[in-house]
Amino acid sequence: MKVKSDSDQSLLAFVTEQLDRLPGTLHTRRMFGSHAVHCDDVFFAIVYKGRLYFRTNETTKSRYQALGMPPFQPGDTPFRYHQVPVEVLEDAERLTEWAQEAIAVKRADQEKRTKHRKKSDRFS
Repeated sequence: MKVKSDSDQSLLAFVTEQLDRLPGTLHTRRMFGSHAVHCDDVFFAIVYKGRLYFRTNETTKSRYQALGMPPFQPGDTPFRYHQVPVEVLEDAERLTEWAQEAIAVKRADQEKRTKHRKKSDRFS
């Protein structure tokens, strides 16, 4: 049984190299048959079966959909991550811009969750 697929390892190395201008520390972690990509403490991307997916929201996912990029969906339910187009993946500058957007989306989601928790704590 292979622990990590060669295509995922090659893609992780390529993505890490492409995103070397991203502010912050990039690191990866194995997660449920895929790999999570983090910038500092923000989990913003997934590598799965040789494909890269970035975190999206209602606004940003339309750009991915317009390019025919599917959501990350290893089972029945799609996640809020969409596949990054090859032409973006191969352009370090564009990939960095898209990654920064995905990081901002994830941070905004984290802030919403934190505010919601603080608000609900007041009523406990």
